[in-house]
Amino acid sequence: IDADSLFRAPLLSTTLKEFWGRRWNLAFSEMTAAGVYRPVSGLAGRRAGIAAAFLASGLLHELAISVPVKAGFGLPLLYFAIHAVAMLVEPRLPLERHPWLGRAWTTAWLLLPLPLLFDHDRHLIAEAGRLGFDLLGLSFVRSVSEIHEARALVGPDIELVVKIETREALDDLEAILDN
Repeated sequence: IDADSLFRAPLLSTTLKEFWGRRWNLAFSEMTAAGVYRPVSGLAGRRAGIAAAFLASGLLHELAISVPVKAGFGLPLLYFAIHAVAMLVEPRLPLERHPWLGRAWTTAWLLLPLPLLFDHDRHLIAEAGRLGFDLLGLSFVRSVSEIHEARALVGPDIELVVKIETREALDDLEAILDN
């Protein structure tokens, strides 16, 4: 089967335009360009096309992330609205003349608002447990109280895998499991 890669070294991006348009999830990028960006930009200009494409992406991510777990409504839309604004500001910056600045800009805009997309993990695990799925929740915890919190959040039917870094933490965990 001849298939193109969906991703083309996205970490090498020096602009958000490069990241979203030429390196990240290329099938989705092309679908959004064809279905939203090109028609809207033809009618209302490039800036409106960018805003519409990112808002459409935000709405699709709402359906994929927030709706199934019934939590975090508006956060994925906000993430992509922030990116729309950043994309509209980006051409005014000297990023192409200074690749290190471009990489810092791109990395910051991708990582700093990322919790808006993925704060749903705890809700997803809890919802999966409520629905009876056998979901493996991976969590790195720093204390025994966090193990209790994770157990309370996901319920007794979800397997928790915990990384133990010290012998004392292992002893504490064994004491919990014995109770």
